Amino acid sequence: MKNLIYLSFVLLLSFSLNAEELPRRGMLGVKLAPDTSMKSGGVILEVIPNGSADKMGIEKGDRIVSINGSKTESFQEMMKQLIETKKMKTTTLGLIRKEKRIELSGELLPTPFIVENQYILNSFDYKGNQIRTIIEKPKGNGPFPTIYYIQGYPCQSCEYTDPSSPIRKFINDLVGLGYLVYRVEKPNMGDSRGELQCDEITFSIENEIFTKGYDELLQSDLVDKDRVTIFGHSLGGMHAPIISANKKPFATIVYGIRIDNWYDYMLKTFEIQVPLWEGGDYVQGVELKNQVRDYLYEIYFKGKTPEELIDSDSIREFFLTHLNYFGDNKFFGRSHKFFVDLNAQNIVKYWSQARNPVLSLHGQYDLQALDNESAKRIEKIVDYYNGSDMADYIEVPNTEHIFMKVESQKQVAQLSESGQMFNYAADNYNEEIPLYVHNWLKKVNERNKSSINK
Repeated sequence: MKNLIYLSFVLLLSFSLNAEELPRRGMLGVKLAPDTSMKSGGVILEVIPNGSADKMGIEKGDRIVSINGSKTESFQEMMKQLIETKKMKTTTLGLIRKEKRIELSGELLPTPFIVENQYILNSFDYKGNQIRTIIEKPKGNGPFPTIYYIQGYPCQSCEYTDPSSPIRKFINDLVGLGYLVYRVEKPNMGDSRGELQCDEITFSIENEIFTKGYDELLQSDLVDKDRVTIFGHSLGGMHAPIISANKKPFATIVYGIRIDNWYDYMLKTFEIQVPLWEGGDYVQGVELKNQVRDYLYEIYFKGKTPEELIDSDSIREFFLTHLNYFGDNKFFGRSHKFFVDLNAQNIVKYWSQARNPVLSLHGQYDLQALDNESAKRIEKIVDYYNGSDMADYIEVPNTEHIFMKVESQKQVAQLSESGQMFNYAADNYNEEIPLYVHNWLKKVNERNKSSINK
């Protein structure tokens, strides 16, 4: 049975190289996903050219079975072991390549700077943890209209060093249009360091970090403080209305999101996504939804942990296959506490408190967002509670969750199942998306000026 694909769990791995104050980290330089064949901890989907893995001789399709002599028996265990490599200058990977066991060693090279844009790295303290902030800016001294980009759910860096990534191209295009683009790393991701671990924190802690990141942003003289826009992408669109309700930015934009509680969303994924799997159908989707319903209810509403519910090998296999369970009470690389906390949030309440212009963007074939229902509701909710036309909804034709041009949700499912998603993405970025953002922000700014002149 295929794993659900509604959340993107491919990681671009990076690890710390020394103990200086927020040093640049080393980057293994691979795109890595769980091994659904269960023959190893993870499989290499792509090797970044000229990175550490490339120089070590690692190849696409290699399966990681050990790290520095320790076996990787699950994706979660592999991730823990990879993070430990930050204490070393070199690392050794045991791999299976074409059914043969090999070992490759090499030094982790520092993460390269993005040379296309002017790049500024800073940090702030969050309860003793140093959190990296990233600014990419146009040429000049500013102040610049600013977009605070908040990433989705995965525990991965938001630096986006892969030049072929659609998100990297999106950021480059925004800078080219004259915007300063700002991001905040999650705990121990990218160059961040401290006791907090991204895969152990709750949604509320993550939101506190992103909120403090907003305050830090306003300290920069490069920022036009009257024109800061929050852009929440995917699950970042859950953070966006909470921060916006408290901070009242110039505008709020979201893309690829849901506003129902996490329990309802999870159940709906089976009905919509399973028929798109190879070999899946509508009846199977409903049957699987019914099978997971009670488990998820016990976790999200009754306070049970996954490990308390898994009382047999068959149930563990069911969780692994259909809920992307990695062990250690973690789904999709995040603690179950993160999703329990998220499930308890009333996101509609925060949208009702929005008092700034809102743009709700939806990719026509966004498989993770499932459909346009939530995106349309945001426009209605914001306008209802403001008594005016405060929000806009725009559907982006022939586009999916990470800004790729596609022809259908079925195509997205096929690309994911075949492992071709990221090769395809490199050549099919929809360059219209930053223009939707730019043109809408121009309209909002002109409307504000007209209102002031009156």
